[in-house]
Amino acid sequence: MDAQGQLLWTIQATKAVTTDPHQVYLYRLRGTFYDQGKAIYHLQARQGQIRQQPTFIQLQGSIVVQDVDHHSTLRSQRIQWHPQSGDLTTQSKVTLDHPHFQIQGQRLQASTRTHHTQITGQVTVNLPDQGGNYKPIA
Repeated sequence: MDAQGQLLWTIQATKAVTTDPHQVYLYRLRGTFYDQGKAIYHLQARQGQIRQQPTFIQLQGSIVVQDVDHHSTLRSQRIQWHPQSGDLTTQSKVTLDHPHFQIQGQRLQASTRTHHTQITGQVTVNLPDQGGNYKPIA
């Protein structure tokens, strides 16, 4: 919870290991990220790390993040969630699937506060064909 008592995330994991009072390692986790008390992302990852100073969570390995409001799915190998700023970032290959398009790139910066998402680095945009399979824009 943050200083105002708002929930930051809920996480379930098969294993949790504490190395110090400000850090927890999680394995095979599922959960939800919250922004200002509202559920915004459902997620699953092979492992994660929660740090309390500053507060953020880092996910690693086969990550799937589903946006609750926009019905999109983000896939990557490494993602960080910073609840105080509302920023979701990745510096590794990323795929964003939306019902109307698919975008692939090398980095992502998304803000829940401004509703702005930026994908950079060798970006490819694909649109679905009649069968629902994604094809590159020519």
